Amino acid sequence: MRISHSLISDTKNTDTNKRIPKEQAIRDRLNSSRRNIETPSEYGNIDLNNRPIYRQPDGSISTVRSMGINEDGKEVLIPTIGRNENGAYQMSDDEAIDHYHRTGEHLGKFNTVEGANQYAEWLHNQQEKQYGSAYRKAFKRPKEGLKK
Repeated sequence: MRISHSLISDTKNTDTNKRIPKEQAIRDRLNSSRRNIETPSEYGNIDLNNRPIYRQPDGSISTVRSMGINEDGKEVLIPTIGRNENGAYQMSDDEAIDHYHRTGEHLGKFNTVEGANQYAEWLHNQQEKQYGSAYRKAFKRPKEGLKK
């Protein structure tokens, strides 16, 4: 199982203020922030800017915890964090695979397991940057020993 986390939706070019398609924005971000990581043969189709936030028992959060499955010769990254009427939850491997087969939602398809693993780690780091600091600020615990 792989832990992953981020991706990019359509964005604007800061120089020209024109919209850049999601796939081009991903390619640009990948090329500028990583080295020697396989580009997906098919980009993911999930909005990672609007993910359910699951709080793990240790207090950490997960938004796109992922796993890989091999189908039709491609390594497919699928999320294991879902959303239902009770909020965010962590799916079992079987639930995540069933969800993928029902919805087709995935984080990317790759030619190799190694490429999928590297990309998943990159996504994890990007998602940590996006969600981690904002979540920590929102749920910051008061420092003990402060006087009123």
